[in-house]
Amino acid sequence: MRALKYMQRVSLEIYTSALEAVKIISDVVDHKVELSVPAGSVLFDNILNLKIVLEQAKKAGKEVDFVTEDEFGKNLIDILKGEKDEVVVGESVVQSTSGHLPIGVKLPSIKFPAVSLPSLKRLGLVIPLAVLLAGVAAFLYLSSQHKAEVTLYFSPQILTKSVGVKVGNGLKTDLDKKVLSGLKLTDSADYSLTAPATGSELEGDKAKGSVVFYNKTVDEIAVKKGAEVTYEDSKKVKYVFVTGSDVSVPIRTESGSPLDITMTPGKSDSVKVTAEDIGSAYNIKKDKELSVKGYKSSELTASSAEDFKGGSSEEVKVVTQADLTKLGQDLTTYISKSPADALKSRAPAGYTLIDKSEKVVNTNVILNNKAGDKKDEISGSVTAQVEGLSYSRDELADFMGKVSQSVVPQGFEFQSYTKDLQVDVLGNTEKTVLSPTEADLQVTFKFYIAPKIDKHVVFEKIAGLSATDAISELKKISGVTKTELNLKPNFFLFRKVPSRESAVDIQIKIEE
Repeated sequence: MRALKYMQRVSLEIYTSALEAVKIISDVVDHKVELSVPAGSVLFDNILNLKIVLEQAKKAGKEVDFVTEDEFGKNLIDILKGEKDEVVVGESVVQSTSGHLPIGVKLPSIKFPAVSLPSLKRLGLVIPLAVLLAGVAAFLYLSSQHKAEVTLYFSPQILTKSVGVKVGNGLKTDLDKKVLSGLKLTDSADYSLTAPATGSELEGDKAKGSVVFYNKTVDEIAVKKGAEVTYEDSKKVKYVFVTGSDVSVPIRTESGSPLDITMTPGKSDSVKVTAEDIGSAYNIKKDKELSVKGYKSSELTASSAEDFKGGSSEEVKVVTQADLTKLGQDLTTYISKSPADALKSRAPAGYTLIDKSEKVVNTNVILNNKAGDKKDEISGSVTAQVEGLSYSRDELADFMGKVSQSVVPQGFEFQSYTKDLQVDVLGNTEKTVLSPTEADLQVTFKFYIAPKIDKHVVFEKIAGLSATDAISELKKISGVTKTELNLKPNFFLFRKVPSRESAVDIQIKIEE
């Protein structure tokens, strides 16, 4: 009975080489081996590593199936497996599985100069000879025009890389040092701001009226100008008034019998008084009793001789020093937070301002008010000089295109560059710089690659072969997804690939 063969799974380490992998496979008992290759394995450095493993395993009688989570590795494995090829002969496309060329291709017409013969009878052999020579000439001409165009298509493989780039004002672009020339932008910024005044005070007029004094003593009392008289209301609030002139208050008088004496205080002339402070509360009514400073009520008193008038007050806004300080701080803060607004319009066409590279280098704050001004609102302005760093988008794109060609993996060659860039500003740290003159960026870019093909080796494989045989050889090239072969002229004598390498044009293309 025939023994059953099973597939055994073998896991490799990231640094397992191709030869080590072959040895591991050889030690496996089972006929079929599932080889698990970790992401980042050294086997993916070159597709030749995978070929070596397959070929050596085949010699050892093993069938190997690669398994990996590495995206780049998956692409190499797909290339290794290969897909359908095509051949183009003339204007027709022939599947590589076909062994016949298309039928019905016309031989291109060839015109030869007419031969003038003086006498066909005299030159009996001239005509056959001329035909022979014409045939040889035609063959030699067609041989010189015999060419082949070979196009090898590969599935697109896109790589994404990130590199650090230093941009500097005045620096010269240097590909090796990853340095890109930058441009410093300078402009002035203006900003105005208003704010409410927070201080307040009362202003208004003082009440005025007149009083009379009453002397209750036996001595005449002289009341001097500037004497204070005070009215106290029911809430014990006192209102002080000041006399406007001197006045004499006569002594009291007495009448009646000794047992029934009537005392009458001496009364002065009326004297003008003015409230000590502003406010309508000083507008007291007539006949209100007031005390006199320096005298007891049993000695001297006063009374309002009329209704007092003219007292008024209102609260007004006043600028404080705190208001001015805060306004100055707000102006400085605003101009520091938005310097980019002033620089964006200064960037030349095609240039990009590097975010956060802006800096305010000079600031002049002007305040239009001073402390104590009676204003509801204060105002001020600030003028500043702003600097920032920018770079040319086109120059960066071309720069990264050159960088992409220097990071192609071994065994592959550069095909095309997408110019799809992502630029990140690294900021100001111990290892990176961000200023108006220098900045460190991280640039992420994408480009296409294809397996590296030696065109001379390809030519040697197909030189002199028929179209069908040439296709058979071309399909053996690892990673090729489609092959086109165009022979010129398309004539039955020239249905082989030219033996001259200069006559065979081999192109490598990415299949869209």
